[in-house]
Amino acid sequence: MAGPDFSLIDRRRLLASAAAMTAAGAMPRADRHTAASHKALPPAPAVQTTKVRAAKGRLADIVRRNIIRREAGLPLLLVAAEWRRIKRWEDRQARDEAFERFAAAHEKEIWGQVLKQRREKEQNPDWWPHTLFEGVDCQRQVRKILRDQFARVWLVRLTRCPLRPG
Repeated sequence: MAGPDFSLIDRRRLLASAAAMTAAGAMPRADRHTAASHKALPPAPAVQTTKVRAAKGRLADIVRRNIIRREAGLPLLLVAAEWRRIKRWEDRQARDEAFERFAAAHEKEIWGQVLKQRREKEQNPDWWPHTLFEGVDCQRQVRKILRDQFARVWLVRLTRCPLRPG
């Protein structure tokens, strides 16, 4: 008589379930009187719900790709490493989108500053880039100033983490 086939068991899921059951067993039981005296927790903010939904989507994507890789006979992706890669990519996308919005809002103002400096340097109040190289140089200066300003704004945004006190 053959024993059960343990090759189909997902070890990580088994360990996570065992840890959850152990933690639940270690928790003190609450009777009705104690439970009624405690106030209910406030509802989770929508941001947390969105973050949880995004995390579930990332995890589902990794699992789906691992199923495809298993069927193809390829080595499976490491969940933690793939999670970090996806998170870095999403963060980079969010930063790039935020930069483009920032640039769209401030580009005209920066162009005015760059042209003003160049006009003062050339001593010509009507100076305008006439060659491709002059135009590219002005655009390069504008983008550099925008990137520097955005980096300062982005850094301030990152240091104001809502999870940190203060």
